[in-house]
Amino acid sequence: SGNLDINDINADSVDITNVSGRINAVCKQAGEVSISSVSGKTNVSGNYRELDTETVSGATEISVGKDVMSIDCDSVSGSIDLSVNKEISGFKVKHESVNDSFECDFSGMAQVDEFVYGDKKTEIKLETVSGSMSVMKSPN
Repeated sequence: SGNLDINDINADSVDITNVSGRINAVCKQAGEVSISSVSGKTNVSGNYRELDTETVSGATEISVGKDVMSIDCDSVSGSIDLSVNKEISGFKVKHESVNDSFECDFSGMAQVDEFVYGDKKTEIKLETVSGSMSVMKSPN
């Protein structure tokens, strides 16, 4: 219980878990990042290769760099918002939700439960029971 602020993560693998509190993780150079949260906002940014998040009752906000290989986000009740580096070469998003709320501001090909942009190098999977999902261009 309580907020977790973790900065300058430099590891091949990191596993972060919190109950009833915010998680703010800033990766300096990370390989696999795994985050689990019950009742609290999750915020991830920086340089990482793979990201896996699981949240129950809380928003997930992720900053996606151009060299990310895979992202897998699961949420029971909460939005999942990705801010993607506009210089990324491409990604493929598989998205699934009960209310089918998915938004993307990249120009690509939208299909049922899937969105493709560029070379599809980065694999993104978003799944929520109750909440919106978005993939937006990073402002910087």
